[in-house]
Amino acid sequence: MMKNVYKTKVAALLTVSAMLAAGCSTSTSGSVKDTSSSSTATTNTSSTDANKANAQLAGLKLDDLVKYDADDTKVNWDAEKSTSITLSGAGANVVKGSGAKVDGSVITISSAGTYVLSGKLSDGSIVIDAGDDDIVHLVLNGAQIQSSTSSAIHVKGAGKTVLTLSEGTENVISDGKTYTGQESAKDGPTAAIYSKDDLTINGTGKLSVQGNFKDGITSKDDLKIVSGTLNITAADDGIVGRDLTAVKEGNITIQAGGDGIKSTNDSGTDKGYLVIGAGAFVIDAGSDGLQAATSMLINGGSYNLRTGGGNAKAEPHKEEQPPQRPDAQGQTKSKENEQATPSTANTSKSTDSAQADSEDSETPSTKGLKAASGISITNGIFNIDSAMIRYTVTAV
Repeated sequence: MMKNVYKTKVAALLTVSAMLAAGCSTSTSGSVKDTSSSSTATTNTSSTDANKANAQLAGLKLDDLVKYDADDTKVNWDAEKSTSITLSGAGANVVKGSGAKVDGSVITISSAGTYVLSGKLSDGSIVIDAGDDDIVHLVLNGAQIQSSTSSAIHVKGAGKTVLTLSEGTENVISDGKTYTGQESAKDGPTAAIYSKDDLTINGTGKLSVQGNFKDGITSKDDLKIVSGTLNITAADDGIVGRDLTAVKEGNITIQAGGDGIKSTNDSGTDKGYLVIGAGAFVIDAGSDGLQAATSMLINGGSYNLRTGGGNAKAEPHKEEQPPQRPDAQGQTKSKENEQATPSTANTSKSTDSAQADSEDSETPSTKGLKAASGISITNGIFNIDSAMIRYTVTAV
């Protein structure tokens, strides 16, 4: 028993060390705060705020931030009480039940209930436009949905949409590289699976998502992943939640041009959390692997994170040369054919150039883990290969 506890502590320490190398600081509580953009002018204030944030974060538990209710965990359905939809080529047939309407290649669901989708839709979409209190249970039972002009699954409105991956099935969702019509509006969808309201994914089946336009899976409210095997490829971000992004467990593989998994609401300390209980994660992201708009809590899981092309893409370390040894008269020798005293104008110009170089050379964040307020890790195995650090850290 003591041996296991020791391993857990070592894992946490190594993980924190990895994030510190990527520009983070930690309090004695073990939580971590991102400090990559802090300035010397606000060091004292930032330090006080950080201590408060870390103290608050250390007192939080996963159950304080995310609740998985009966709808979130429901994976079974009654065939007699469900609406069955068979996808076929450029259209679909509502085989049995109500609440769904087919108009060409667009299937619209307008009321609460369970809808079971199977078959292949070659160029169309599933639109959920239900009431504010409606719970829509969408079961993917061996479904392939592809759209060339929009999101493949678009939740315009509902109290909550629960997407279940039926046991033993493989499901494929992909969107178009460009959106047309209302889908291309400024506040329109941005992901292959897009929801304006709460979205939950559960089940034991497999889901492959190709986000060609921008993101793979996005919710503009709470996004919960209870279980399932997800394989996501996205032009930008892999999985995006707004007020909350939570993973209970699952096997998640992401190839993303932007961030891997993130939350985006930074408007208050009670929102924008990224909370992970367990799971196996393999993420190759152009930017950050895991990113929280406020705080991040991790209770366990295994994480293989490669960001920004990995440590092979890190800028080479520049060794600083020691000062030159003074001569017998106490003067530092200058290089041959070099003027000993540069002018004030040249010095000023050099400073300006250095500032310009610094501003122009700023690059997007490519950290393994990043949070605006803090990171709390109680368990987990991490293998981080980031362009922000010059080595890979594995915690075991």
